[in-house]
Amino acid sequence: MTIRTIPMRIDQMRGILVESTNAPLNQKLRLVRGDDIQFNIDVVTVDPTTQAATTFGFDDTTMFRLVAKKEKDYGGAEVILAEPTSFNVPGHRADLNVAQGKLSVRFKLNRKALATALGSKEPSIKVVIDIEAITLAGEVSTLVQLNETVLNDAAKNPDQDDNTPVEYATLDQLRAELRQVTHPDGGFYKIEDGMLMVFDIVLQDYAPVGLSDGAFVVLEIP
Repeated sequence: MTIRTIPMRIDQMRGILVESTNAPLNQKLRLVRGDDIQFNIDVVTVDPTTQAATTFGFDDTTMFRLVAKKEKDYGGAEVILAEPTSFNVPGHRADLNVAQGKLSVRFKLNRKALATALGSKEPSIKVVIDIEAITLAGEVSTLVQLNETVLNDAAKNPDQDDNTPVEYATLDQLRAELRQVTHPDGGFYKIEDGMLMVFDIVLQDYAPVGLSDGAFVVLEIP
């Protein structure tokens, strides 16, 4: 399947889209209901004086989410939704690197709420899209908020059944799920302070490890 891929560069300091020159990007996206879409997102920090950009990375425990509502209906149903599992899937982006701020998200513009909002006569609707980063502690940062237009589709592709309200994970559930990644129950590894710790059966304790000439070695931390 061919996925329409849209490159996107975010200056996290200003919370806006920027061009490759790091100037504000004013061009709008062209979204059509029924389409499969992928955003390839580069997150950077643009120096306000020099306009030079540096990468803005995230650790492995950071989760991401994309939510869109119809403009002026912020309490209504999500017309576009991409949960954390839709972000940074291996194989979706060749140069994917969360630590370097290179992210991806793939989603389909087929939610029933979107089809209902467009109906059979409206040519388009205006939507507000939030792309969020969520830390292990449950801190939420909106990387960018977009004001875009979704066009109706003449092909009238099938919509998904999303009548059931979206149930968001609680902060405690999110923390528990992320901890199972960094500190799995009964596991032989854990991630602490940015280091991979592996259980040493001789020492009967966890030891930090790294790579040396392609082989794992135990690190001595001063």
